[in-house]
Amino acid sequence: MGVKDARGYLVEAAGLESLRSVSLTGGEPMLFPDLVRDTLHASHELGLEAELVSNSFFATSEAAAMKCLSPLVSLGLTTYVTSLDLFHAEFVPPERVGNAVRAALALGLGVVLKILDRGPGAMPPDETRRVIGEALDSPRLRQARGALVLAGRVRSRDHATSRPAAAWQGACDKVLRYPAVTHDGLFYACCSFGEGARLVGDATREPLLSLLHDMRGDLLLNILSWRGPAGVHGMLVERGLADPGRLFLGPCDLCTSLWEDPDLRPATASLVADLTGSLHTLA
Repeated sequence: MGVKDARGYLVEAAGLESLRSVSLTGGEPMLFPDLVRDTLHASHELGLEAELVSNSFFATSEAAAMKCLSPLVSLGLTTYVTSLDLFHAEFVPPERVGNAVRAALALGLGVVLKILDRGPGAMPPDETRRVIGEALDSPRLRQARGALVLAGRVRSRDHATSRPAAAWQGACDKVLRYPAVTHDGLFYACCSFGEGARLVGDATREPLLSLLHDMRGDLLLNILSWRGPAGVHGMLVERGLADPGRLFLGPCDLCTSLWEDPDLRPATASLVADLTGSLHTLA
């Protein structure tokens, strides 16, 4: 994304009273350090907090991590987010994650350490402890446990840890709360992308505030926010439109399937049409 576009989206989104923070993610944003700095500068001018999501490749040592992150703190960076699992370890040595985490904490940042809760990509707890060290016990470090999404290289792997949809009951704390704009202007209702899943529109063609309004008025997205993807799947099961024994890697995998799976997509569309008709009847 160009700096001009990033600044423009921030200025538009700042028209929302509920906007409090911005997150820079990718891909890998630290491959474009100038863009990161300029975007943080723009968000800081608007009074927004900011977080950076990175795989920590730049943290060849704690000193190197400090050198990269320190200038960003003065530009309003408040949170550093990174991942520690065996999939990332294929490309970025885990020790670099430890270096980045310790440097971020030393700079006063909050840290979110994203880890897999189970499965072939999950790092053993004792190895996580070895990599992060005593920093793992910091009150400013939060471990965010998550599951895989069946996309990219994950499609070619055998996953024995899939579970029925009902295993992930509860509301979704991401959709509607963490909308995202991609480098080419596509606007999604959360930061988990798919091939059109949760896609609201194109910010290069429509004003961002208009897309935010459309997002908040979308029935399916609101049900997902309220009941979560397992709740939507349960509604499909109640209507005989979905298999209750179908297995998924996690809630995000389930959510993406509601849009992209050839069986669940028409079932979901039928559910929304049914509910929309019921709302019109009540009106």
